[in-house]
Amino acid sequence: MNGIKALFCVLAAVAISSCGSDTSSSSQQSPVAGTDAGNTKDTAVIPDTVQVTEIPKFDSVVDVGFTFLFTRAYCGGAAPPKEVLDKLNTPQALSLSTLILENKKTGNKIEVTTDANGKTEMNIPAGRYILRFSDKINPALPTGFNPKCETWLKMKVTEMNIVPSGHVDKTVSITFECDPCDASAKMRP
Repeated sequence: MNGIKALFCVLAAVAISSCGSDTSSSSQQSPVAGTDAGNTKDTAVIPDTVQVTEIPKFDSVVDVGFTFLFTRAYCGGAAPPKEVLDKLNTPQALSLSTLILENKKTGNKIEVTTDANGKTEMNIPAGRYILRFSDKINPALPTGFNPKCETWLKMKVTEMNIVPSGHVDKTVSITFECDPCDASAKMRP
């Protein structure tokens, strides 16, 4: 109890002649210096409102297991057969690729590199993130991605919220649309 009283005295930044005095049995507050209310106890009045400097919050770090999958839009000419569309719409692992997570509050960027199964495990601060492409998307994958296209590199793929907790598994599905830097590429239904 004395430790709590001492901490309160420090936070309140009030000159108290004795933080160790026990005033819990008295329902009467002691007078403000310079007044005489007949109370001879060595105590001080703590104001009703005290301005305390905010204690900085530290971001909690979250262990996140990501799985990145992708599908692809059809960007050819005539309408394709159903089998082609089914293949393009079947999720595949975004393997051996690097994406960027940008913290919306701080602007800090974290590179996320996937393994051969499109997975990665990392510790990141809790917060709201924007997922962006990097120029390191695996060129062996059938994504149609153009790493030289600045529009693609600036594009927001998705936003996600990483909440403080022990371990979080997140599956992120990405659809590679038609190359925005290729005027001849047109997305088809």
